[in-house]
Amino acid sequence: MLKKQCLEKITNYRFRDVLKYVGDVSYCKRVSKTFVPCDYVTAIKFDPNTSVTMIFAVLSRRNSLEQSDFTGSVQMNDSMLHIVLLMHPTVQFIVLDECMQFEDFPSFSCYDEVNYINLNTHSVMKWKDRSSPTLSFRGCWKLFFPSHNQNPEYLTHLIMHALNDHSTYAMDKISVFCIDIVDWFTRIEGSSMIRSLKQHKDWNIRYYEKCGNKAFVLMDVVDYSLVVWIFAQKMHRGKLIWMLLGIWKVSIYRIWKLCKIFAST
Repeated sequence: MLKKQCLEKITNYRFRDVLKYVGDVSYCKRVSKTFVPCDYVTAIKFDPNTSVTMIFAVLSRRNSLEQSDFTGSVQMNDSMLHIVLLMHPTVQFIVLDECMQFEDFPSFSCYDEVNYINLNTHSVMKWKDRSSPTLSFRGCWKLFFPSHNQNPEYLTHLIMHALNDHSTYAMDKISVFCIDIVDWFTRIEGSSMIRSLKQHKDWNIRYYEKCGNKAFVLMDVVDYSLVVWIFAQKMHRGKLIWMLLGIWKVSIYRIWKLCKIFAST
């Protein structure tokens, strides 16, 4: 009886303190609904392969969501986004990174014909003059064109996702981010390095640095190589924008040789 009373007391009055003490719980199969009330959950993240039925089943039971993360979802599109907004009108932030079903920035409702949006340097958008949530579209390469609010690190992320798509449309889209479009189609696109990059989807950006009007991004492509992306600034519609100048595969031997030269000077 005493044990039952203690459990009931913790369940009803101390669950927030208990969860703060426990921290992030991994491989948790089941948690009592009375132990974690629905209104305690304010943020949720879905597995990319979660079905539409499961997504809406989960969302229908959560009334206090402030953030929803659909990163990489193969299901999320304009129609689903509108339903999510109807179900949770008070949600503040929705992550739609790498959701490739979007081919244009979504409108605030199904009936809007023109998209009036504010877009910042991190590919985060918000509809103008609306008390609406903020949406993140990082990596959604179909949505973007060259702009002054894109830095080389983000462009690398964008182009790599386009390469992993393999489609002719993706290759054409990448060309608009190149400082020399002809060079892209005649030399770079058909290179062995680009063919390899298309096949490798496990990669990480390790370093990014600007040097005046040039910049480089160092990427580690798993089971392939280190790759250096070179960018240069170009005037576009009265503003300087970053555009792809070239891509190099890093030779470990060459790095070792350069280090020897540097050490001897």
